[in-house]
Amino acid sequence: MPGQTYAIEVRNTTADLSRLSWGFSLTALNGSNANAGTFTNLNAFTRLRTGNGRNYMTQTLAGTFIGQTRGSTWTFNWTAPATNVGPVTFYAAGMHANDDGGTDGDQTYTTTAVMQPGTPVVIHHGFADFDGDGKADLSTFRPSTGIWYLNRSTAGFTAMQWGIATDIITPADFDGDDKTDLAVWRRPA
Repeated sequence: MPGQTYAIEVRNTTADLSRLSWGFSLTALNGSNANAGTFTNLNAFTRLRTGNGRNYMTQTLAGTFIGQTRGSTWTFNWTAPATNVGPVTFYAAGMHANDDGGTDGDQTYTTTAVMQPGTPVVIHHGFADFDGDGKADLSTFRPSTGIWYLNRSTAGFTAMQWGIATDIITPADFDGDDKTDLAVWRRPA
């Protein structure tokens, strides 16, 4: 979604115990190969670098996790461009190094991911108008039970199970009938 901030996690994993330090580089580009969005550091393991007119998120020296086996993980934020720039491609390279001080024996892996721009959901009557009468309705979601409690101004109180404890609520008018629909987002496994 334009202007939204997303948490990005870059993960290197391997069963090869000879890999003892780690690295990565990631950039986000639009269809014209120009920078798309902005990156923000969250800790001392990542940094923003610029080269050839592009912005890259990479690891810091502390973020190479020297001596660590089986892999590494870095987290940072990416904020989508303020306006729809079309599909955004993330280009990533990961380094699995043997930590011998040279490049012989090190392994580099690359991947890409294309993200299509989202379409904002327009809600005509308010964030939580579950009955479409133009008035916001009181509602509560209890993650521990996955139960929504709704007090609709025209239909009264009701409770229904819709979701699980780890879900993030995302109610909106998804079908265009001027009524807020119950919805949750579940992080992929």
